[in-house]
Amino acid sequence: MTYKGKPYPFKKALGQGGSGSVGLYGDEKIGYVVLKISYCNDPNGLEKSQKETDTALKIASLPPCDSSDVFWRRNSSDPFKSQDMLRAPLSSVFHEGCSFSLYEYLPENLAEWLQHNPRRTPEQVVGIFLQLVSIIKCLRRRGYYYNDLKPSNILLWLEPGGLPRVKIGDLGGLDKEGEGRITITPSRFPPKMLKNMSWKNLDVLTSFLLGELILQLLLRPPNVGETHPMNDFLKCLHGDAVDGCVRAVVSALHDRLAPGLSFHDPQIRDLAALALNFMGYKGWYIGLDQALALTTPLTT
Repeated sequence: MTYKGKPYPFKKALGQGGSGSVGLYGDEKIGYVVLKISYCNDPNGLEKSQKETDTALKIASLPPCDSSDVFWRRNSSDPFKSQDMLRAPLSSVFHEGCSFSLYEYLPENLAEWLQHNPRRTPEQVVGIFLQLVSIIKCLRRRGYYYNDLKPSNILLWLEPGGLPRVKIGDLGGLDKEGEGRITITPSRFPPKMLKNMSWKNLDVLTSFLLGELILQLLLRPPNVGETHPMNDFLKCLHGDAVDGCVRAVVSALHDRLAPGLSFHDPQIRDLAALALNFMGYKGWYIGLDQALALTTPLTT
């Protein structure tokens, strides 16, 4: 493969999904890029690839978000641009029934980082969460929802000093408000939340997803033969009363908190409380504006 006049040799396959395959190209000398190829002549795959590309290009063309709206860079005057939020295509072409999209290479997703880093610092987990909140808030200001927010879709790299930086990697879950269908994964949400899902109440879904991510950040990886508490929690919501499910999560937070984190730290206590609020521990779900208001103490 050639990019910017330089040959990028095939390195390895990175994965295969519902709409196509992904491969890594390049070497240590010239660097690496990721090429995503849709399943050729597959209308569903092409439609999804076209939607991802079009949405990313639309967002990239919008003005930066106001830095005052960004929690994790609140003391910076730098604008918060699309490249801070999304891994948008470096280039994209449609040729002979196929879609080819080239992306920057980022070495890990959040799911992998959590597995490789069972010991975490409060600075790391709070920093990751506030970055994600900033991304969601900035997207909402532009009229977009991201409804597939989960660790495997969040790409991560380390800044000097070891602070993780994140951006959204899979753009298939981006929806423009009021346009087309709402992208959701029903198995991950309580049935009563999905029953009357519409553009008017979609922000409660975003809050739920942020709560799920907080618990992923706070809990240690499961041992061999042990299930992750989040899997148990999501199954529980489809059968039992919320109170019983929440008790199981509270127990997991005390028994399986990641090494390096402690409830003696007020930020960790605040994160745990946020997760329970976001995920409906009182039997009702809060919207994004309420969620952002509850998040504010973490930024001070």
